[in-house]
Amino acid sequence: MKHYLFLFFAVSFSFAAQAQVLDTTLLNEVTVEGVRAQAQEGISIKSKDLEFSTGAEGGVETLVKTLLGVSSRNEMSAQYAVRGGNFDENLVYINGFEVFRPFLARSGQQEGMSIINPQMVSNIRFSAGGFSAAYGDKLSSVLNVAYNPFNERERATFEASLTGGSVAYSSPTRFRSEPYWKVDVGVRYRNNTLLLGAMDQSADFRPVNTDAQFMLTRLGTGHYFQVFGHVAHNSLNQEPQNRQTSFGSLQEALMLNVYFDGRERFGYDTQFLAARWSLTPKYSAWSHSVRASGFHSTEHEITDIIGYYRLNELNNDLGSDSFGEIALVRGVGAYQDYRRNFLDAYVGNVQYETYSGRTAYGQLTVGAQVQYENIYDRYKEWQRIDSAGFSVPHSASEVDSVVGTTLYATPAQGLELFTHVSATQWLENVRGKACFNVERSFALDRGSLELEYGARLQWAQLNGEVRLSPRAQLRWKPEHSARSYAFNAGVYDQYPFYRELRRKDGTLDETVKSQQALHMIARTDKAFRLWDRPFVWSVEGYYKHLRRTNLYGVENVRIRYAANNDAVGRVYGIDSRINGEFVEGTDSWFTVSLFRAQEQPLGDSLWYARPTDTRFNFAVYFQDHLPNDPSTRMSLTLMMGGSFPFGPDGPGDGILPPSERLFRSPPYRRADLSLIKVIHADWTKRFEEVWVSLDIFNLLQARNTISYLWIKDASTARQYAVPNYMTTRLMNVKVHVDF
Repeated sequence: MKHYLFLFFAVSFSFAAQAQVLDTTLLNEVTVEGVRAQAQEGISIKSKDLEFSTGAEGGVETLVKTLLGVSSRNEMSAQYAVRGGNFDENLVYINGFEVFRPFLARSGQQEGMSIINPQMVSNIRFSAGGFSAAYGDKLSSVLNVAYNPFNERERATFEASLTGGSVAYSSPTRFRSEPYWKVDVGVRYRNNTLLLGAMDQSADFRPVNTDAQFMLTRLGTGHYFQVFGHVAHNSLNQEPQNRQTSFGSLQEALMLNVYFDGRERFGYDTQFLAARWSLTPKYSAWSHSVRASGFHSTEHEITDIIGYYRLNELNNDLGSDSFGEIALVRGVGAYQDYRRNFLDAYVGNVQYETYSGRTAYGQLTVGAQVQYENIYDRYKEWQRIDSAGFSVPHSASEVDSVVGTTLYATPAQGLELFTHVSATQWLENVRGKACFNVERSFALDRGSLELEYGARLQWAQLNGEVRLSPRAQLRWKPEHSARSYAFNAGVYDQYPFYRELRRKDGTLDETVKSQQALHMIARTDKAFRLWDRPFVWSVEGYYKHLRRTNLYGVENVRIRYAANNDAVGRVYGIDSRINGEFVEGTDSWFTVSLFRAQEQPLGDSLWYARPTDTRFNFAVYFQDHLPNDPSTRMSLTLMMGGSFPFGPDGPGDGILPPSERLFRSPPYRRADLSLIKVIHADWTKRFEEVWVSLDIFNLLQARNTISYLWIKDASTARQYAVPNYMTTRLMNVKVHVDF
């Protein structure tokens, strides 16, 4: 019973200390591999901790969103923001191969499945900043996922739910001298109709998300060869029918009704193939590795939709019999969306790396990489808005004729569309990268000291830019102390990929320079025992100084850049996390993050909130089971977070200036609950484990806002920000079988 009291007091203390609501996303069951592993390169997570994951999106990212410094407001997306950064600033590796996300997706509904298959994962390592030179060149974070577990016997997993299913197989590891092949394979299918039906918009949804992955590893004495392949098909075809959204306040209660005609088709197909050969010669202190990978994505977005909308004012008289019903129609209008967007992208790279654990400098890693990018993009879309019979933006008209009492007129300069983009681009680029990283350990009288330092060098053929990024980490563990300390500092240069080069009007600015972030981080970890069980308390303070910042705007998961380097930025904050066995045999944790993310356009003296400046995040992941029946389990994920700044996106080729983000969304809050029963019966003895779960998503029925639809009333010159809500409460049933 005392762990329930501890949970209650911890949550109450967090709420009282902050006096406001906080944020994060989803959860699973994490085990930290000791204090030293945390301080060394973030947090390490074992594969077993993914098993009882709960959340609408599911997968590895569900767990990552609850870690230090991470925030997300979209349960249908695998994307996340880290310490005031955006989705494009996060590195993701699978077995050392960098992977990429789709280019054209506007929303989490279109994004499909993450490339990471949780059934094939053996280990996860995540760092929210200050990572070493051994990793790549992004501004915010690195997620390193390891496949191909060393299992002693043959394993297979089957999982099915109302949102899809998966099958995975892994052959056993044989520790012997002669070479042999190890096989790991996984196939997944996902259908988000259940989730899409829990949103405001009614439509005939036809989502299909499928993928297949394999990992072939040839193990031998002193060498191994590995091939990783991934093929995915993700599509969302829909014929929207209607939408009804209530918003406003008790003093001004409004309702938007939209009736649609048309359809939308979005999809992308990706293929990823990578290979690695590693060799450690006999009697040599050096090991060598050669890697090569190729990524191909074809994406399309075809939209022909007309929406007829009516903005209503609701009766807000509490004593009226018609309370909550339509009292007045404020305005009517229509809009038409037309899109014909196609993208074809190829990314290939070759990398060489050598490592030695016995040099005069300590453990030394040296590597070099060449990357080729070829992207074709046809970007054609427009939007027409009609409000109260006037086209927006309105232009002067000339009278053609008069029939009776009716005037017929046409625009003097033709009909002006609200937005219009028509551009075709082809981009070809070659990048070169090199790095070295040194790790040294010193045994001192008063404790142990670890020093890690290195640098990365980048060159880009597109604009001839050359950048050097030094990084260093210092870790101190006093003798006979349960506390450890870490200090990280480094320069992180993120060279622009295709999305950062493209302006809002579809044209490319090939002169855009890399964005730069200076990280300075101090961290302390305290290991202690409570109720005779292990716990770890981590506190981390950080400051990030941003140079050559590329201003951007966010709508759902779509990011559009100004494609310039006309700003500087700063992010500072503190993260705290406590995790351990609040209930014996299970792992739970609390995470709190407080931060400010600001940017300053060049020539401006004021600082403005960045689009991801949510100010605070708070996450609780709690697992429990019945005292006398560990087979009956529960996992709860509670997430709360601050509001994001926003403003109206008007016509024109530029993004919304930071000074015009005058409003803030409501706070984010969400709870997901999973009730699990591990089945023990005669028929289950042939399996390793069988369990079923009832998942309740959005237990609190919170109406969380992901973005806004701006409705314009030409007759009153007013604009209304209509919230786009995420999913409401719904239930899912899951069956899991381990062979």
